[in-house]
Amino acid sequence: MSGANINLKDIIENKIVYARKERDNAIPEKFMSDDPYDITYEEYVHRANFEIRALEEMLADVENMSEQKFREKYRAIVKAMHERFDREAEVRDKIIAETKANGGDVDKALAKLRYSVGMEWYNNAIFDILMLYDMDLLFDV
Repeated sequence: MSGANINLKDIIENKIVYARKERDNAIPEKFMSDDPYDITYEEYVHRANFEIRALEEMLADVENMSEQKFREKYRAIVKAMHERFDREAEVRDKIIAETKANGGDVDKALAKLRYSVGMEWYNNAIFDILMLYDMDLLFDV
């Protein structure tokens, strides 16, 4: 009996199939809620599309790049996104502190921020793939 021969391309292809199936089978009614912190169906689809886009880009690159170039490209993307998320967190924290100090409504103040959760799903998809063979990434971002 031979061992499994699963490569990165296979894993990415399977993740794409799964992500598309989850997105396409999502039922809008299951996302209905009065809680403003719950995700809407439209937000879910938006996020899933970012995840799929990242995986599709990685699939194209895994077939055409050396492992080193692939790793360098996507490590740089993850690093840049984490820096962006850190900057956004600093802005968010400053707004919260100033709003609280002035007795304002924090939720209203934060609603004005432009924040792309889709980019987080894009980042997370890349991060998940890189983590399969580059555990040092955990400590580099």
